[in-house]
Amino acid sequence: MISHFRVLSTRLINIGPFKDTLIKFTDEENIPMSLVLIAGANGSGKTTVLETIAHVVSLFNGGGPLLKKNLSSQEYAQVDIALGGKKISLFYGYKPMDQELQEHYLGCFDGNLNYSSDSVKKDLVAIQRCEQNTMDSKKLDGHPSLLYFPHFRMIHPVRGDAVSKEAIKYRWVFRYQECKQFPGSLDAYLVWLDYAKPEIFTEVKDFLNKYALAGKKISHVEREELKAIIITEHGGKHYLEDLSSGEQNLMALLLEMKKRLIPGSVLMIDEIENSLHEAFEYKIGHILQKLQEEYQLQLIVSSHSDTFLKLFGTQNTLIFTGTQR
Repeated sequence: MISHFRVLSTRLINIGPFKDTLIKFTDEENIPMSLVLIAGANGSGKTTVLETIAHVVSLFNGGGPLLKKNLSSQEYAQVDIALGGKKISLFYGYKPMDQELQEHYLGCFDGNLNYSSDSVKKDLVAIQRCEQNTMDSKKLDGHPSLLYFPHFRMIHPVRGDAVSKEAIKYRWVFRYQECKQFPGSLDAYLVWLDYAKPEIFTEVKDFLNKYALAGKKISHVEREELKAIIITEHGGKHYLEDLSSGEQNLMALLLEMKKRLIPGSVLMIDEIENSLHEAFEYKIGHILQKLQEEYQLQLIVSSHSDTFLKLFGTQNTLIFTGTQR
């Protein structure tokens, strides 16, 4: 059982705006930071850093890179992580001659993985076994993961013709993708809960109504249409895809977290304030802080908003200037 997973640092060479930059997610005593806000102007590299971390860490489960990107001979990415108390360096692409690797490491050059210790191999085997199980399986043993939410988080219109069981598979690295089909959609998940697990449906519905919506609520599921129904304060009725872009952002984000959060994991969110009114920024900021404490997460988010700087504090903020080259 691996109780905690933390990102310690990442090094980027000739990737995006970065010529050769080491970014640390640890404090002055080299202790992993629990809350990290990445702030900076557009083009400063915030998204590049989060995408690179998700990309490189995904190599550790043998599932292949998330970004489907082949680095050139001059590009290099490294992510140092702590997994169950062990420090492991994961790297991808061109290896600088002066690069000092940690005691345990994993390399990826042209798809070949190189291990420095049997303990790393055991961790990899444990992760691969976990990925064969659903989230409610006891076989997971609380194994942590990395959840990454890119800045596109919208709900698309979908239609279904049958209720299907929603089996939430464990993923060592989960990268949120907008769903344009009924299977795997938010509607499909809520319809399944309403049909098979009404007590959990009520719990999830109340959670989303409290944190993702204002002046309206998820009321019920219309089984003939297989759609979740939103009721406004004036008695109007509409679907999930009819919510505002900010509400869709929160709905998709919070529901996936509700489904997939495991204690000790890493949660990364790009442009957390996407389409949000300031009141909702404070709302999501407070719930993220609450979830971070409850699940003992490492929370890494990027934002342009001063709201999150106020909430997380300057001591937890990394400011990118866009002059990394």
